[in-house]
Amino acid sequence: MDLAYHIDDITLALVSKAINQMALITEWRDNCEKIAADGAENSAPLRAVLAQAGEIDREMTHICQDINELMGSVEDLNDAYLESEEDRRAKSSFLARLNHELRTPMNTIIGMNERLLRDLSPDLSGCARLSQNAAKSLLGIIDELLDFSNLEAGKIELCPAAYDSVALIDHCAALAEAQLLGAAVKLEVRFEPALPRRLRGDAARVRQVLTNLLNNAVKYTSAGKITLTVGGEFSAPETFILALTVADTGIGIRENHLAKVFGGFNQFDVKDARGCEGVGLGLAISRRLCRLMNGDLTVKSEFGKGSVFTARMAQAAPASPQPPEPENDAPFTAPTARVLIVDDIRVNLLVAENAFSPYEMQIYTAMNGAAAVEKIKNGDYDLVLMDYMMPEMDGLEATRAIRALNAEKYRKLPIIAFTANTADGIKEKLLRDGFSDFLAKPIDLDMLHQIIVRHLASEKRVMSGAGQ
Repeated sequence: MDLAYHIDDITLALVSKAINQMALITEWRDNCEKIAADGAENSAPLRAVLAQAGEIDREMTHICQDINELMGSVEDLNDAYLESEEDRRAKSSFLARLNHELRTPMNTIIGMNERLLRDLSPDLSGCARLSQNAAKSLLGIIDELLDFSNLEAGKIELCPAAYDSVALIDHCAALAEAQLLGAAVKLEVRFEPALPRRLRGDAARVRQVLTNLLNNAVKYTSAGKITLTVGGEFSAPETFILALTVADTGIGIRENHLAKVFGGFNQFDVKDARGCEGVGLGLAISRRLCRLMNGDLTVKSEFGKGSVFTARMAQAAPASPQPPEPENDAPFTAPTARVLIVDDIRVNLLVAENAFSPYEMQIYTAMNGAAAVEKIKNGDYDLVLMDYMMPEMDGLEATRAIRALNAEKYRKLPIIAFTANTADGIKEKLLRDGFSDFLAKPIDLDMLHQIIVRHLASEKRVMSGAGQ
């Protein structure tokens, strides 16, 4: 942007110079006409005018040279800009592809571990849980890299919806407490009276910011207390500035490192952070998300005594808010429900089948979109899990073909996009293209449960303990 202004300044200066010279040309022309009218061809005024004309000609030659040089510079800058844009697009494409390629094997690792955790003895399940936690940590790093790239490129869009602020905070606090089991650290949560229970905003991004702050506090606090204070204030009748403050008694941050805290790929200090996992993107991502929500993330810290991080985010607080839809977490089975899972990789089919196994559903599989369309033509299904990227006929083509079939049931059939592509905006694109919902690889069992609750007819469910 500064470079663009610099070019504009040069251009304006040259234009101004050209205008001044044009004024001299006009004056010279007027003098020539006057001399010609008087018939004094060899007079002193004519010689003066001709001398002035020579000077004007030289000035105009210099101006043309300056303009040519400027145009060359502009062309060079334009080429450099196009190259940088191409580099940015290539980087974005590479990271999206890398994300997809990494999430695909992670789907197998996490999915198979989930099955082991259900079936192994307590001794062996402990080993499987350690493996699962490590896999999820790696998945978190993959997600952070993609988020950071998308934020840099301005590609992240917020998805506002009504949510329960207290339930969101309780969920994040419960995850943090689980990490503190056996540690000499206590987590305390304080709710200020001003906090509205019902808010409207991007709950997933609010949760991401708070989770990052709590994870950092847990990571750098070996003893003492972590205090989460939730409050804020109204900046307008229906706009609430949500304030999340996380204070800890951890190692703190050296004063000369405070400026680096929100930079990408920075941990506080190599020595201070020894034994702490992460690539140093969480706080950088959190600050950018806060600013995307018309807020900010700030820090106060004293080395050796602890840190205080405060995230502020503007959220809508409707005068007559509609409560969020309750999430049904009650366990159930669905032995009469028919599910079709479509994926071109056999191990992904096995992982998905294992994820559905607690529901005791009837599972059918297809390895490409064309086979899925034929199966749906020849049988009734309650739910379809459709991989997005497949050879022959991909998931999008298959979904369009199913929606085009001549019966209302095909237009209402729940088809869930099942993909390792989690680039920002992909979910919205797939929903516009005809999918009913979105499930990312690796499979999050809680997310799968909520998708089943949303799309499986209630009469198909048999509640656990119902006896029927």
